[in-house]
Amino acid sequence: MLSTVQFWQASVSIYSHTGVQSLMLHWQDSYNVNVNLCLLMCVLDKKKLKVSTDQLQTLEDAIQAIHQELTGPQRAIRRAVNTSLVDRMHQTSLKQQCLNLELAFEKLEQHALVARLQSIHLQPSEAPFENLHLYLDMKNVTTTEEERQTVTEATIEISLF
Repeated sequence: MLSTVQFWQASVSIYSHTGVQSLMLHWQDSYNVNVNLCLLMCVLDKKKLKVSTDQLQTLEDAIQAIHQELTGPQRAIRRAVNTSLVDRMHQTSLKQQCLNLELAFEKLEQHALVARLQSIHLQPSEAPFENLHLYLDMKNVTTTEEERQTVTEATIEISLF
């Protein structure tokens, strides 16, 4: 159905679309949204496959420990590199090293999502982009029509395998 490589490539394509990165990071920081889960919802929307609320919770559960024990703490460390504890000369190098490790943990999350997805039976979707909306609603994210349109456009533009 979906390989980790395919998911990563689709994620990079969506995430690099104008406005998507800053929007998803805002959702992450303000609403505790998992960007990888957001991106998976976009990919499933593109494939016209629907997840239920229970299936979405199962997917979120699949990455919870990785996120809490690895990705989240690593992100906090990367952000802390900008503090006065680290001199400017070392900030850039350390920040890049931290980012590389954070990305490795993000890939680990994606691997866990794809593995869990293999055990879920998805139904065809009749409504466009309902998975992303379901996830954002589950996290009580307040979005504008313009914000949803930004992610929708990025999703429409990706080509899937």
